[in-house]
Amino acid sequence: MPIFRTKDELLRTQWAAKFQSVTEGKQYTTEDDEHSPFPIHSYLKNKLLGKNVKMLEVNAGSALIEHFVADTLTELTIKVDEQEKGPIVDELWEWLNEIDYEAKLDEVARSFYGTGYGVMQLFRTEEEGENGFTAITLDSSTWYPDIPTFSWQKVTSGRVISVFSETTKKATQWYAFIEEHKPGSLTYRLYSIDGPDALEGKDIGLSRLSRFEGLAKSVTTDLDIIPIVQADRQKSSRHICGQSVLYPIWGILQEISETQTQIRQERIKHLRAKLAAAVRSLQRVDRERSDGSVATFKQAAALAAENAALFDVNQEIIPLMAGDPTPAYIQRDLESISKGIDHINDLLSKAAAIVGCPRHVLNLEEAGGNVKVEVEKRKDRRYMRKVIQGQSRIETSLQQLLQMYWFWKHGEEIVVEASFADPFNLSQEEQVALVREMNPTATLISEEDAVRRVHSDKTPEEVNDYLARIKGEKRQSELARPTDIVL
Repeated sequence: MPIFRTKDELLRTQWAAKFQSVTEGKQYTTEDDEHSPFPIHSYLKNKLLGKNVKMLEVNAGSALIEHFVADTLTELTIKVDEQEKGPIVDELWEWLNEIDYEAKLDEVARSFYGTGYGVMQLFRTEEEGENGFTAITLDSSTWYPDIPTFSWQKVTSGRVISVFSETTKKATQWYAFIEEHKPGSLTYRLYSIDGPDALEGKDIGLSRLSRFEGLAKSVTTDLDIIPIVQADRQKSSRHICGQSVLYPIWGILQEISETQTQIRQERIKHLRAKLAAAVRSLQRVDRERSDGSVATFKQAAALAAENAALFDVNQEIIPLMAGDPTPAYIQRDLESISKGIDHINDLLSKAAAIVGCPRHVLNLEEAGGNVKVEVEKRKDRRYMRKVIQGQSRIETSLQQLLQMYWFWKHGEEIVVEASFADPFNLSQEEQVALVREMNPTATLISEEDAVRRVHSDKTPEEVNDYLARIKGEKRQSELARPTDIVL
């Protein structure tokens, strides 16, 4: 049978599904422990703590992603030829509103930070004999980009693989629906597979299932690129996709939930306290045989021994003799609960330090003292750099999507600039300091982008004038530099 994905590709997409699950607020799945983001411990699976006790989900990871998304998706501005108004800009905005772009960008940003990469796909549809266009956010676990030969090359092809099942009275059958994307063409295939983790299957044709009836096996796109754009977060040349914000704190997130579950068990034990009182001050529980029959001598002795150990702790009056201790509840020590809460706060603080976000993002109080305040400020700058870089990469993906849409519809190329507003309301001095931190060697942000961010209050013509003067000064400096002549 033909292989439609490799083991490494399956492993990557399984991790993408786990990251996305935690991002959306689900850390544990009891029905499928193998694919659960975090494993369910045996004492819970075996119901040793009670049949209704489940692992608590203190999802600090989801809260972290929500802050990143909220700070990234600010007011959007679109420009064509440096102009914010005009018929082309109006049509682009009209199309964005038709596809509910705010929801799409929210999904992309959440996947960008939570999974490490966000993917958008442009579709051409037919509406009353005319071409229509829409866009969706792909589930990261369904996107299989083909790795190029060299690390510096861009992704030019890939597959979207959707695995699903259909259950009948006889059995459950699994399928893999595959969209194979290449420049200028799109091919559909339907495979019958043995299970959700299968690597190979049998091509059964699209007509096997009624849901794909009428779908052409292959179509042309009239594009020299694939209609899919991918925004990667942090990644190395060895990886084709970006790394999740949650990756370095994955173990911490699990330990937080485990500790919270332990605290809950200690609270339950504490509330189920036992009463301690003098035996002679308690009333015995009168128990008779359920059938009302007369017990034999041996049975009567057993009942007497049993009744002697049962007392009514709900009696309204507990008479005390001289010297009897006052009845009291024996409760568990609350020290373990307090230590558990402190441990969770320590874990959250460690997670904030590793991710590089302010402590208040994880609902922790800001540190006091001059030294600690400076440390927090440095963490704030790290967080701001991550958000600004995230804005830049999502802006680039949106620009590519809009340019692709316009070319696909009108056959013309345009240059679109999409930008989000500054989420931190920085002063010009703070903008300069942040840009210098981001661009010490011109690797993370371009000089042109830096000028536009620092002089955001200037008109496009003034900014272009600044850039032209900078280029002119650089050119004069290069011409003034002495040239080595080799004879």
